[in-house]
Amino acid sequence: MAITVTRARVKEKCSLTVATYDASIDALIAEFVPAIEFSLRPDVLASSEAGVVATLNLAAAEIVAGEVMAQLLRIQGATGVFGLGELAQRPAFVDLADPFGLAKQGWKRLSPYVKALPKHAASGGISTASKAALEEPA
Repeated sequence: MAITVTRARVKEKCSLTVATYDASIDALIAEFVPAIEFSLRPDVLASSEAGVVATLNLAAAEIVAGEVMAQLLRIQGATGVFGLGELAQRPAFVDLADPFGLAKQGWKRLSPYVKALPKHAASGGISTASKAALEEPA
């Protein structure tokens, strides 16, 4: 099973009705969906259980929509598209990378299905041997 995210679903999540950003949304879907699929366990991606499929599709749509909305906040004048004037005086705790928490919500929804992290990633760093292998020879 492949994850399915449509432009219409992302626009619905973002409350967008204009076609102005359709190409950007399509590009983000094309960029994010394979990365999301790669992060998931193979057994989950192979599942045909309706609940699992729906959960994966919803989470992926939330992640893409979160990125769309974050990008729109970075475009001068685009905030009027979804009435975000109140974010101009945003509280300090608002994360501009995911101002509405949609992407975070999507990743949280996916968390039970994500592949286990390699040992070095889980610890927040890579081993000394791995670092040495990545360095350019002198």
